[in-house]
Amino acid sequence: MRKLFMLMIIACPCWAQSASQVTLDAASQMAAWADMVSTEKAIHPQFRHEAGGVIVESPAMPEGDPLAMPFTDLPKPAYYALGTALTLSLAYLGNGMKKSRHGWERRIWWLPQAAQIAINAGFAIHNGVLLSRR
Repeated sequence: MRKLFMLMIIACPCWAQSASQVTLDAASQMAAWADMVSTEKAIHPQFRHEAGGVIVESPAMPEGDPLAMPFTDLPKPAYYALGTALTLSLAYLGNGMKKSRHGWERRIWWLPQAAQIAINAGFAIHNGVLLSRR
């Protein structure tokens, strides 16, 4: 519960000016954290589960994304902090686009975060499917 409270504080940056920005910021943080947690469970061999009363240690899965590969070897706090910082940077970018003097940027200010939500949610679901097949 404490982590969820901290996530909500982080997910609502001070520059958000509308309910749609706050909602998008919160959704992007939740999708990023779901992806990070599921990736952490999938690639580290400490993942253990009970199968028929016996504790089985599952083998590690390799990280398939070459861009994310260097970051998954970081310690957990650094890994989660980096993921949160990248998500907040997209929120900051979207806010800058919303305030832009160019009309086309103001119309698509939500697109970077929406793409990030779709990608992270897709990978979190994919990791969940892989974990359920173990």
